Amino acid sequence: MINLNNKKPMLNAMAKALIYAGLVIHVFPVGANEPQMENALLTELNPFLPSETKVLAALKAHPKVREAKVMANTKRIEADIAKSSPYEWEAGASFRSRKDRTVTAGSGSAMDQELNLSRSIRLPGKQRIKDRQSDKVQMLGETIYGDSLHEASLSLGQQWLECQRLESRADLFEVLSQELKGFSTQQAKRLKAGEISSVEATQAQLALQQVQIEMAQNDSQLRTVRSGIRVEFPALLNDQAKKQCGESNWADRLSSAVNSATDNTRDDIDTNQSFDLGVQSQWVETIVKLSHPLNIRRIETEVMRDQSQLSKAEMLPDPKVGLSYAMERDNAEQIIGLHLSVPLGGTVRKNQSRLSSSELEYSETVLRTLAQQTELQASQNVLDWQQSRRAAVLSWNQAKFSANLLKSLEKAYLLGESSATDLTLARQQAHRSRMDAIDGKYNALQLQTRLLINLHKMWNVD
Repeated sequence: MINLNNKKPMLNAMAKALIYAGLVIHVFPVGANEPQMENALLTELNPFLPSETKVLAALKAHPKVREAKVMANTKRIEADIAKSSPYEWEAGASFRSRKDRTVTAGSGSAMDQELNLSRSIRLPGKQRIKDRQSDKVQMLGETIYGDSLHEASLSLGQQWLECQRLESRADLFEVLSQELKGFSTQQAKRLKAGEISSVEATQAQLALQQVQIEMAQNDSQLRTVRSGIRVEFPALLNDQAKKQCGESNWADRLSSAVNSATDNTRDDIDTNQSFDLGVQSQWVETIVKLSHPLNIRRIETEVMRDQSQLSKAEMLPDPKVGLSYAMERDNAEQIIGLHLSVPLGGTVRKNQSRLSSSELEYSETVLRTLAQQTELQASQNVLDWQQSRRAAVLSWNQAKFSANLLKSLEKAYLLGESSATDLTLARQQAHRSRMDAIDGKYNALQLQTRLLINLHKMWNVD
C-alpha cells in the first residue's frame, strides 16, 4: 500500500502517479467504513470493465439467465396452482325405470330421476399452509433467477479480466520479442567479427525462441478465452479492435512506470497494512446473508417444512358434502338430500407424513452444512482478496528491481564489464517480473470483482 500522507514530497508525488497509472492498489482512508471501502473498490475496477449498461444487457441475454427466467415464470404458475383448491364441483344425474310386479292393474311402471351436486372441502388449516407454501415457491423462482444472473456476472468478470490479462501479456511479449530479435541480430554480427563466442550468440537465439514459444501459448489461451466470451456474451467483444476486451493498455503503463520510477518508491509501499477487521466480518456476514445457493436451499427447506405440516394435517382427510334432488314414481315422490362423507385415513397417509418429515430433516441437515461452507468460503474469499493485493504490490516491486538490474547490466555490458549471458538472463528476468506484475494485478482485480459481486455491490443484478 502507498501512504498518500507521507511528508516526503518526491515519494508522495510518485505514489499518486503510480495509483493514477493503475499500478498500485487504491489506498483506503484510515477508519474507512464498509460503504467507503466498497465505493473505492468499485472506482478502482471501473476502467477495466465494460459499462454497466452493456453488462446488464449481456447478462440478461445469457442462455442460462434466459432459462432461469422461464423457470421463474414456471414457479409463479406453480404458486398460483397451489393457492387454488385441488377440488372441483361434481355434478351427476341418474334415470331409472321402475316396474312393480305386484301391481295387477295398470302398467305398474314408473320413472325415477335424481340430480346431485357434491364437492370436497379443504379444511381451513390446510389451505393456510398451502397459501404460505405457494408464496415461498414463487420466491424460490425469483431466487433461482437471481442466482443465474449472479453466476453469469461472476463468469463475465473473470473471463473479461482474464482476456485483458492475456492481451496485456501479449503486448509485453511483442515488445520483448522485438528487443530480442535486435539483440540476436547484433550478437550474430559480433560473432562474425569474432567479438563473442558461438555460445553467447546461441544463447541470444534460444532466448528469442523461448519467448516466441511463450507468445504462441499466450495467443492460444487468449483465443480460447475470447471464444468463451463470444459464446456467453457475444455483444461485448469488439472483433474489429486488436484489444477486443478493452483499449486500456495496462502493459504500456506498467513499462513506463517501472522504467521511470525511482528506487526510493519501493520503500514507500507498505505491504503489511492491515484491513479493518470489523469491515471484514461485515463483508462475510453480508455474503452469507445474500448467498443465492444458501437462500435457495433455505427456501426449499421452508417449502418442505410446510409440506411436512400439510402431510400431518392430511391425516384428517377433507370431508365431502353434496346435495341431491330426486323425483320418484313419475314425480309422485320428491326427495331433497344433504350428504356428508369423510374418507377413512389409512397407512398411505401415515407413511406420506413420515416421508415428509424425513425429507425435511435431511434438508435441514444440508442447510446447516451449506451455511457453514458458505461462511468459510466467504471468509476465504475476503482473505484471498487481501493477499492478492499485497502480492500485486510485491510483484510490482520485483518488476522494478529487475528493471534496475537490467539497466545496470546494460551499462556494464557496453563497458565490457558484463557478459552477454548475464545480459540475456537479466533481460529474461525483467520480462518475467513484468509478466508476474501483470498476473498479480489482474489476479487481484479478479478476486476484487468476485468479492464485490458476492456483496451484491456491482452491476445491480438483483
